[in-house]
Amino acid sequence: MRKLLTLLFCLVTCSLQSWSFENHKDSTLFDVSKLRADLTYLKVVLEKAHPSLYRYVSKDSLDQMFDQTSLKLNEPMDALKFWQLTQTIVAKIGCGHTTIIPALQARKGLWEDNYLLLPFYISIQDNRLFIQRYIQSPGKSDYRIKDEILSVNGQDTRLILAQMRSLVSSDGYSNAYRDYKLEMGSFNLNYAGLNKNTSDFKVVLRRKGATWTTTISSRVTTKTYKEIEQNEDRDLIGVSYPTDMNSVAILRIKGFRYGNFLQKNEMIFRELEAKKIETLILDLRNNPGGRSDIAIDLMKYLVGKKFRFIKNTDGVVDFGRFSALFKGNRRPDLSLLEQLPHRPFQRTYDSDKRQDIHKIQFKGKLFLLINEGTYSTSALLASALRSQTDCLLVGTETGGGALGCNGGAVVNVPLPATGQELVLPLMWTYAIGSRPSKPGTGVLPDYEVDWGALMVDSQSQAKSDPLLLKIKGLIN
Repeated sequence: MRKLLTLLFCLVTCSLQSWSFENHKDSTLFDVSKLRADLTYLKVVLEKAHPSLYRYVSKDSLDQMFDQTSLKLNEPMDALKFWQLTQTIVAKIGCGHTTIIPALQARKGLWEDNYLLLPFYISIQDNRLFIQRYIQSPGKSDYRIKDEILSVNGQDTRLILAQMRSLVSSDGYSNAYRDYKLEMGSFNLNYAGLNKNTSDFKVVLRRKGATWTTTISSRVTTKTYKEIEQNEDRDLIGVSYPTDMNSVAILRIKGFRYGNFLQKNEMIFRELEAKKIETLILDLRNNPGGRSDIAIDLMKYLVGKKFRFIKNTDGVVDFGRFSALFKGNRRPDLSLLEQLPHRPFQRTYDSDKRQDIHKIQFKGKLFLLINEGTYSTSALLASALRSQTDCLLVGTETGGGALGCNGGAVVNVPLPATGQELVLPLMWTYAIGSRPSKPGTGVLPDYEVDWGALMVDSQSQAKSDPLLLKIKGLIN
């Protein structure tokens, strides 16, 4: 279900110039005055309340984007087309927590019809698309994992990728989290929804220098895909002990949202102590974040001394007063928003304070597995552990920014005329650790591992997971 929610908040489409919407069945058109009113409303809200609006894009550039978009609103438009224009602007902010939820009419037209999906997930490497893993068994088909995808139904995949990326919100200047969203299934759903695919896929593939065209018959539809996702493994935390690595434990955390976390964390670390584990591999791959108190409690077993999880948080508006304006799906007039003071606003959370540690302490070697899906709280955790322990990070750049991220209090702001909703974080969180040498990047690994590591199950043993193979070499 997590992936479906992610897709809802980061719907990926392609540019108006390159995609046809003639088959889009939304008959509701919004007149120009309403479209421009909502665009103005969006601009005022962002300027009033976004905590890092100009961190990664200049005010002049953002103003120019709003002006250019306003000129495009010269005729009535449906919900999908208007969403594309507004999400293009929001995606430029450089905040993965800030996005536009399409109006109901656009969502229905894109996913709720039963279109055919590509029967495999894609992987993005060096701006190229590859087959990552299967949704449907390929049978006797002539495509395999790691085959490069050059085109789909006559469309160059480099162009498709560029267009999709332009509409996905992500942290900083990096494509890491943006690509993670596409790889987790939004590429499949939205390609199908926009192209209304009801027949086979004609795909050009490349493998070891050889190029060929194949026709792929898919049995995966938007309906069956949702059923697959709803039946996925629900366990968010688990520990395993690879038989080919002595005194090693792998602690896999898929998200910081699991219940009874105090008891679960304590039980795991008591077990590690009883088994005399010497090396702990904390696997944070594809962990989109969650509650900071769970991550802090985990750190209390790992650091060995008082520590900080983050530096501090700040914003530009009193989030209590701002949130109250939108309580119960209210849509306040611009005059009410403009009355709110716009000034530095700070609030101290428990996560800002120095933290005491637990009596049970893991004192062995610590490795962190990270990738583009390591985001928000999990990226903050990676940064905090790196700066306050001797851990080593293995994998690829995180989707969460090394400098920090927006989050904390989040408000859904409905745009009055069209029904779109702006998902708006109101606080910026500063990560612990030194500033990144290259602005706008994620947390970088100490040891970068080949992209093929992302194409295997992260619970597999060292013999088949390249990241674990790398750690095995480091241990020995």
